[in-house]
Amino acid sequence: MRYRGWLLALAPWLGGCVQSVNPLHTAESVVLEPALLGTWMFDGGDLLIVTQRDSASYRFVSVAPDGETSVWVGSLFVLGSRRWVDARPEDLPEGWSEDYRQGFLPLYTFWVLLDVGDQLVIAGLEYDSLRAALARDPGAPAHAQGVDNRLLLTAGTGALRDYLREFAERPGVLDQDSARRVLRAP
Repeated sequence: MRYRGWLLALAPWLGGCVQSVNPLHTAESVVLEPALLGTWMFDGGDLLIVTQRDSASYRFVSVAPDGETSVWVGSLFVLGSRRWVDARPEDLPEGWSEDYRQGFLPLYTFWVLLDVGDQLVIAGLEYDSLRAALARDPGAPAHAQGVDNRLLLTAGTGALRDYLREFAERPGVLDQDSARRVLRAP
């Protein structure tokens, strides 16, 4: 399924791939970071091309070494003491029938931007820690099990922001295994 391929193509820079039905950013929290713009190269040859889409969002084009491309749109925003990015697929492939395309929900995926300069340093949330914290907390934002038993956050933007603002400040909740240091391409 090609849509699923988009997510897999972005897996190197999406971290734990926690997904949400709603965005984490609000119009008031969006910031622009000119240093994010440009072409970034991952180990293995994957490229990430970041351009400004409009006054509040970016376009992320992921190009695999075999030429497979996926296009995402997202916003950089501040939540607590951290800068975050949330992104969703820009569009589903036009070759799919309209009836088939209506069966897909463009989920948001997010990660924390740790640094941007000569290197882009990003990390996802530690997936199992978030899942366990949500399970223990009776007041946790709404969530469900998505495809392949993946965590799917279903709460509204406000509830997600309130919860993740605090959660992301805890020690050890950024997935160090997913942290990526990506070099700016020459």
